[in-house]
Amino acid sequence: MRISNLLFSFAVPLAGLAIFASLPGEGSAAMRQFIVAQLAPVAALVDTSRNASFYSHGSDGSPSSAFDAFAGKGKVDVNFTACLQSSGSDVSVTLQKFLSMSDHRTVANVASCFIAANRPGLCEAAGKAKIAAMMEVYLWARQYSLRPGMLAVKRASNGENDGDDPAEVAWDGPEDHAVFAALKRLAIDGYISLDDFGLLPRQEIRQALEGVAAERRPCVKQAAGTP
Repeated sequence: MRISNLLFSFAVPLAGLAIFASLPGEGSAAMRQFIVAQLAPVAALVDTSRNASFYSHGSDGSPSSAFDAFAGKGKVDVNFTACLQSSGSDVSVTLQKFLSMSDHRTVANVASCFIAANRPGLCEAAGKAKIAAMMEVYLWARQYSLRPGMLAVKRASNGENDGDDPAEVAWDGPEDHAVFAALKRLAIDGYISLDDFGLLPRQEIRQALEGVAAERRPCVKQAAGTP
C-alpha cells in the first residue's frame, strides 16, 4: 500500500478527533496521545521518506532544510553559535563538520548542547521549532550514516580500520545518549512535550518522550510574569 493511501485511511476517521485533540485540557491531551499512538505505523513509513532526502524546496522554489530554523536568512541563532564554539577549537572547522552531517561526534555534541540551551526561549513556538529542527538534523545524519555501505565509504575517506569503536559506528555512544537525555530533561522540566513534534513524530523521539510527565510548568509562570 502506498504511503499516501495509508495516510488517508488513518487520517479520515481521525480528523474529527484531531480537532478535539488540539483544544486545551487534559482530555484533549489524552486524545492527542491516543492519535499519535494510532498513527505510529504511518509515522514509521514516513520516517523512510524523511531519511531519503534532507533537503526540500520552499514555496518560492529555493532550497530549504531543517538548518533554516537556526541558521537561515542571514541570521544565526546565538545558542547554535555557542554550541559550535564549545564543540571544537576552530569554529569554522566545527561548522563544516556539522553541516556535512557525517562527523558523528560533532553532530551529536552540537545537538545535545543546543537542545539543552536557552530554556526560557522554549516557551515560544519558535523555540520549540528549533528543537524539532535540531532533532531532525541529528536523526537524519544518524540514519544516513547507518545506511548499508556508508561505513565502508567513511573508512575509505578517513583511513579508518576495522578497530572502530562500535558505539561510534552505531551512533550509540555517550554523545548520542546525551542528545536524548537533554530532550527528556526538557520534557521533565515542562518546556517541551511529544506534542511539539506533531502527530507523526520520529520513532526515536516518540520512544524518548512517550509517558514522560512534566514536573514543572515554567511557561505558565513565564506568561504570568512570576518567577
